[in-house]
Amino acid sequence: MDLFSERNKYKSFDYTLLSKNLPLEIRNRLWNVFVTNGVFLLVSNGEFLSIKFFGEATRKFMEKIWDKFLKKDIEGLYTRPDEEVLNGFKYAFLREFEWYKVYDFIEFFIRYYPNHNIVEKTIKQINEVLEEERVPYRIINGLVTPIFQKVEVEEVERVFYLGDEYKPVADCLMRSLQYLSNREYPNYQDSIKASILAIEKLVKIVLGEDSGTLGQLIKKLNIHPALKEAFANLYGWTSDEDGVRHAKLRSPLSTGFEEARFMLVIACAFVNYVIEKYTKESSNE
Repeated sequence: MDLFSERNKYKSFDYTLLSKNLPLEIRNRLWNVFVTNGVFLLVSNGEFLSIKFFGEATRKFMEKIWDKFLKKDIEGLYTRPDEEVLNGFKYAFLREFEWYKVYDFIEFFIRYYPNHNIVEKTIKQINEVLEEERVPYRIINGLVTPIFQKVEVEEVERVFYLGDEYKPVADCLMRSLQYLSNREYPNYQDSIKASILAIEKLVKIVLGEDSGTLGQLIKKLNIHPALKEAFANLYGWTSDEDGVRHAKLRSPLSTGFEEARFMLVIACAFVNYVIEKYTKESSNE
């Protein structure tokens, strides 16, 4: 629930800028999640309470941060007091990192922190912070992704829990997600290509076909004719001479984030719908 000042318009933010801006108050909340989950843990040595050092898990993770993330001389980590190291990194996280560097670190943490349970708990809480602060990103399948609505997040997440039979489909959608999630150099055209290719692979798997384009195969799918026509038209759009799949060299980009996001979400929703429909029909036979 919004607080009084926000509810009555006394306090306002341009939330459309948050995709390329992370104010200090949001960085503070993200840092608090790491601290409260023990990711950055300082403990006393039991003898001198004023002297603090990293716990074992934090020590190992900080070594990875120093080497793989910051790419600094590791001797600088070993020759400075742990409390000084942590305060320096905290200052960089809160005040020096570019907005995308904060998201880079979140993905780095997910990949390298040794305790899976803490990672899962931290992901959940970070997503809660991003939602509460209306930041247009969520963590999906280990990636910080520009997805806005909760229902869209759920549709995309479901795809990555499909069985091995649909792994080629999930792999395509993962590539689409990665292209869309590249915060410095997003590739919207390739994201759209990967999304439509995922639908094509799904139809081939469901129909047991090895060849054919989506435009040809969609006609054989046991779904409502209006849906067939809709996805045939989407395929036609992405295959158009001046469109995405066959875009002319050096031609101006005709697609952007909105189109790529739409295609990813609609592809995931369609994949989930078709699999559920065919699974239900096969169980009733």
